[in-house]
Amino acid sequence: MVSFADIATIINTFFVSKFMFVEAWKPWIFEHQGLHHILWLISGYLIYSQGIFHSAIAINRCWVSFSLTTANSKMGKLGQKMIKVLPILPFTILSVRFWGHTQTVYTPTGDLTSFYVESFIKNVCLFL
Repeated sequence: MVSFADIATIINTFFVSKFMFVEAWKPWIFEHQGLHHILWLISGYLIYSQGIFHSAIAINRCWVSFSLTTANSKMGKLGQKMIKVLPILPFTILSVRFWGHTQTVYTPTGDLTSFYVESFIKNVCLFL
């Protein structure tokens, strides 16, 4: 699961960052503004879930090393329940982005760039 998340993050980041530099696609991308909103949502989910998965792996490694010295069945049951929540957890961080809108504009150099129109989403994205 983590390897899939890593590979999907790399592929999506490539499309989000390099997609707009293909000259033949620029007019089509500019006309379809919703595409970047979807790509930014997917990118956010993949990056947040990747961070959570890697943190969970690190916590699991510490937990396993401590459980070798002392057996605690309550922590084991809690860990088994929490592992099911991990794929859903990024949606709580990402929920702010669902209400936002992205806008794609041409820069003075002729390149395309996209950004969130709402200022509260910009602040949350910078904070995270």
